[in-house]
Amino acid sequence: MTSEIKWTLGSSIRFRKSVKSFLVYILVILTCVITFFPLYWMVLTAMLHSGSIFRYPPLLFPPRLSLESFVEIMRAYPLARWFGNTIFVAVISTFSALLISVFGAYSLSRYRFKGRLTAITAILITQMVPPPLFVIPLYVLFRDMVLLDTYTGLIIGHTTFTLPLCIWMLKGFFDSVSTELEEAAMLDGCSRVGALFRIILPLSLPGLAATTVLAVVTSWNEFALAVTLMNTKSKWMLSVGLTSFIGEYQIPWNQVAAGAIVMVLPIVLAFAYLQKYLISGLSAGAIKG
Repeated sequence: MTSEIKWTLGSSIRFRKSVKSFLVYILVILTCVITFFPLYWMVLTAMLHSGSIFRYPPLLFPPRLSLESFVEIMRAYPLARWFGNTIFVAVISTFSALLISVFGAYSLSRYRFKGRLTAITAILITQMVPPPLFVIPLYVLFRDMVLLDTYTGLIIGHTTFTLPLCIWMLKGFFDSVSTELEEAAMLDGCSRVGALFRIILPLSLPGLAATTVLAVVTSWNEFALAVTLMNTKSKWMLSVGLTSFIGEYQIPWNQVAAGAIVMVLPIVLAFAYLQKYLISGLSAGAIKG
């Protein structure tokens, strides 16, 4: 009798675990479908003809797909030029922001000086202010400095937007590195700057990777400043160029979707390549920062 009760209880427990695992798998599948369906629909729209986009009921698995939309936008718009402009501005502004933020974050992490807490608080507050609020002051400033419609002005603006984020993130990673390692390096004859580049930065590579990805994405997707400062069509960023696809009387959604894919694809590939560094960096910053 006792063995029968144990067998019944064991079967009940296994059944509950199976049901729980099944529900978890169903939830994961639904989450993935909800997450990736907009991307799938964007790719599908880019490969459909204009007459098939608004078909009802919609074609989730159309029999015919075409790359005609990609060919059309390459012919009708200077997409390669805009793509190059975006890469150039994103890379230079990210490099500038990282170069400045490394020293700024290290100073806030290692030195105790008057106004340090005020500086940290100010950096945090800037993250709460919507970036478009800075567009008009920057426009007036760059107008007086004759930097309108120049890559220099746009790079300075993007660096201004990404710098507080980079400093705040890197400070958390530098805080997690023991000061004893720096002291040991300086006892061996290494300078403070040498200890930063030989000890702190190599130990903070996951944090640098995470900060770099977020800075690139911030610059890559920025629109308000780019559309305000840049007037020449050949100097537009991709985010600005995509808006020119919208006509006065109609919107070629297949071309808009194709342009969006061209803009999103590099960021997706960068995330896929740096995924392990990004996850470990963000996790370390959340735990130790």
